[in-house]
Amino acid sequence: MQYNNDTSQQQENEKNKQKREQREDNAIKYKNTMINGIKSLPKTSLNIDKVDVEKMINSEIKNNKNLSWTRLNRNEKLNKLRQFAEIYCKTNSLHNTSELQDYFLKSIQRNKFQKSTDVKYDKSKQIITAVPNLIYVLDTNRFTLSRGENKVSTLASLSNTKYTRKKKK
Repeated sequence: MQYNNDTSQQQENEKNKQKREQREDNAIKYKNTMINGIKSLPKTSLNIDKVDVEKMINSEIKNNKNLSWTRLNRNEKLNKLRQFAEIYCKTNSLHNTSELQDYFLKSIQRNKFQKSTDVKYDKSKQIITAVPNLIYVLDTNRFTLSRGENKVSTLASLSNTKYTRKKKK
């Protein structure tokens, strides 16, 4: 009697495991269709080798590394800015890389580098090529970010009130 219960319980566990694996496979297929935009899924066998899984994981890692500036998290942005600070100070023969790195840290904490226009970032090389608004003031020996000059006045888009409102008699 004990033996029959054990075998039936093992069979139920195996069925539950198969159902769970099938749900996971369906979820993965659905995510892939949403990412790749494929409307219909080709039917494939469930026999997948470890090599195939490793190839898929490596391709996902490569795709995730090639993110735009706005998709990077705060730590990745800070690391990229620190690398840029070293390169910038070497090319401009400045000796205060630590000050520039500290300034970048404060700027990130103040959300200064959130937009893609704040930094010129090369996605393929994964490096910052330029920070357009970065200025080094020689008098004070400090770095500053100038304000963007491309802001459009909101008054320009408003109509003239003199012509839009006419009084009725």
